[in-house]
Amino acid sequence: AVNLSFNSAGTGANGYEVLVDGQMAGTFSYAGNGNESATILVAGDGQSHTIVVGDADDATCSASTTVTTPDCDASTCQISNLTATETGGCQVNQSVSVTVSFAQSGGSAGGYQLRLDGGLIGTYPYAGAMTTQTIDVAGDGQPHLIEVRDVEDAACTATTTITTTDCSIPCGLSNLSASTGGGTVHQVEVRDFDFLPEQITIASGDRVEWVWTGAVAHTA
Repeated sequence: AVNLSFNSAGTGANGYEVLVDGQMAGTFSYAGNGNESATILVAGDGQSHTIVVGDADDATCSASTTVTTPDCDASTCQISNLTATETGGCQVNQSVSVTVSFAQSGGSAGGYQLRLDGGLIGTYPYAGAMTTQTIDVAGDGQPHLIEVRDVEDAACTATTTITTTDCSIPCGLSNLSASTGGGTVHQVEVRDFDFLPEQITIASGDRVEWVWTGAVAHTA
């Protein structure tokens, strides 16, 4: 509803007409005191509309104005602060638990849809200003799109992504070694100040025995 007010003087006896965007909205009687008012219906579409008031007897006696009406179809629903957090490790089916949390206002009585990578997971009721829901997501090390959407207002939505743990990485065991401690015995002859052989190669666990055979006595 749009309320009109204007002043009049020297008007005809048959009242005045009101046009909205060139279309007749109604014919009204003058109040007789020069202070006129009327209420008309204008589309609530968030657009600007031209209103013309014209004397019913004198087409040259008119006035016009514009009004921008509110958008009556505009959504009042809002979903915000959407987060998705992985909770716990890999499960036996190689999925992980993900907790989805978000704030909402003006949501419909039908609740919201929770979607994963475009597919519907389920429909749930809002839990108030803050809502939390836990779902299973494939543990494949890939990013996944999570969407919360109002059941009755598809424009009321929010999205986030989460990259899950890769549960498919195979078990690996490596660098295993074992030793009894009884390796090869290597004998090196010390002849005065020479070693025979001069070079040897030993491995972990091998033993080296030194044998003094030269004329110079061993003192240490």
